[in-house]
Amino acid sequence: MNAVEFFFALSAVTFMTTVIYFWTRFVYKLEAQDRVEPPPRETASASRHSARVDEHFAGLGVKQADQLGEQGAALR
Repeated sequence: MNAVEFFFALSAVTFMTTVIYFWTRFVYKLEAQDRVEPPPRETASASRHSARVDEHFAGLGVKQADQLGEQGAALR
């Protein structure tokens, strides 16, 4: 009877180890599918020349009082 109990216990442990192994493999595969890398960000390449060309547009749409207030805050 000891041999029957031994083989039953051995098969139960082997079966549960196999189930746990395949379950873990399945879950990690799902996690890898869900992980989507964000697309690379495109940064604008502004040169010094283009910044100088656009200087006369810098204050458009901003009230003079707001512009002075922001400059004062920057100096503090």
